[in-house]
Amino acid sequence: MSTRSLCLLLSILLVTLVSACGGGGLPNALTECPDGSTVTWAQAGPLLEAQCTSCHSVDKTGAQRSGAKEAVDYDDADLAFNSAGTTAEGSWYRIYDGTMPPGDDTVPEADALIIHEWFSCGGPQ
Repeated sequence: MSTRSLCLLLSILLVTLVSACGGGGLPNALTECPDGSTVTWAQAGPLLEAQCTSCHSVDKTGAQRSGAKEAVDYDDADLAFNSAGTTAEGSWYRIYDGTMPPGDDTVPEADALIIHEWFSCGGPQ
């Protein structure tokens, strides 16, 4: 096998491995809040509500939670950022790695970036 072919094969393998790890172009961890960020719960809340509260809501109990961990709720800014059952970092990583929401659904990248910024900035109201 030529060096050129080997390099091409390794490049394809690397791209495949990175793609399989989830997250696409999303940061895999929370970062510093960007200078001049204006994201608030008004932007992040509806996105978390649309993606999360069908299972992660204080109004849901038992089977209604579809396996969602108790005390991990996203009904309001305080619960979303300070849930007793997780951390902002934990919530973000589950979105990044594609395990939340469960199934074939994923948070659209543009929405995920807003949620990421909100968590990274400390969950501003």
